[in-house]
Amino acid sequence: MKTKPPDFRRYHESVTNELFSLKDRLRNLVPHWPTDGEFKEAALRTVIRRHAPETTLIGRGFVVTPTESSRQIDILVVDRHSQTLFKDGDLLVTTPDSVCAIIEVKTRVKPSEIRSVVERIGENGRLCTDVTLKEIWTGLFVYDICDQGAFCADETHKTALRAIADAAHVTKHKIRCVSLGKHTFIRYWPHYRAGGLAGRPAGDKSFWRSYDLRDLAPASFLSCLLEAVRPACHSGIMSIPDMKARSMVWFPETVAGESYARWQLAEGDSEPSHVSST
Repeated sequence: MKTKPPDFRRYHESVTNELFSLKDRLRNLVPHWPTDGEFKEAALRTVIRRHAPETTLIGRGFVVTPTESSRQIDILVVDRHSQTLFKDGDLLVTTPDSVCAIIEVKTRVKPSEIRSVVERIGENGRLCTDVTLKEIWTGLFVYDICDQGAFCADETHKTALRAIADAAHVTKHKIRCVSLGKHTFIRYWPHYRAGGLAGRPAGDKSFWRSYDLRDLAPASFLSCLLEAVRPACHSGIMSIPDMKARSMVWFPETVAGESYARWQLAEGDSEPSHVSST
């Protein structure tokens, strides 16, 4: 007799609720934080730490090279086995070779503000890539969207995609994931990872795709981050069946197929295209 299958959608919804509940709990306990965003950054760091592999350290801080220093990074994920220049509690100062991921956290944004925010993230990512010659996973996490209803509209999805692509052109760095509130999620798909996606752009093009995920955007962001920082011994090439099985467990946007996908913008294109469901 078969047992009842896991409800992965509800699991991922609970991850989103866990984050927002922790954010509210911190706000209720300590009403007077130095900045409005600090307790929200702390909440996200805590949730990431609960799920991230033991091979990583989750903090905040700076990345430095012989010639420059990054802006302050809200969430800095580094290799636990790499040395750091400075470490005290959550505060880290390190070099690009130890960096696994960089995340910027915002309380809220308007569509018109996305490009400038992503450009700042891209500059930090570029600083690492210039030294290591490999792409660093970067993401933007936004708790609240100004006028959430309007932001879920098609025009705003397209505005966000254009802003992200324009920022990538300027900084030469491609942001991997953007979570906007609880519902809007944008993910970068390298062409070599997108072979099984329905409605992908023609040709071997990498692209960003937007999703309208009800209460699943933060959990999808977390899953993408966790995949990026998996230990090297588990990051080998998987078969197509293995990839599909893993996606069904870890990625909310694939739990019910690609029906959540809305718009996409391929590298080198100027305008987003609607994602066909067929």
